[in-house]
Amino acid sequence: MYLDYNNFYIKLIQEKYSFYQYKQIDKILNKRYNYSKSLIRLYSYVVWRNNMEMKDIIEMVNYFSNQAKKRELTAEEKLEREKYRKLYLEQFKAQVKQKLDSIEIVDESKMI
Repeated sequence: MYLDYNNFYIKLIQEKYSFYQYKQIDKILNKRYNYSKSLIRLYSYVVWRNNMEMKDIIEMVNYFSNQAKKRELTAEEKLEREKYRKLYLEQFKAQVKQKLDSIEIVDESKMI
């Protein structure tokens, strides 16, 4: 499978992605290590992140919270929990911003 890396980078950078995704892109561009695995991992992450619904994110946050109450979380689980928390906050902020942007202010003079 042949990937045009330059177009792939341009497409990713033109989209508005989070700081974490820019760090991943930067890591790939600067360190130049094992392109295929890194690109597949990054692409999978971007697709997964954009397709995950809020209810799934909340479910995972609750799962890790319950596990933390029962036992000490491993370092990997803590990182995973932080990832879901950040994802929840990003999507929540995006939803609020979208709602606020859709509000139209009407003057009293325009009202009938």
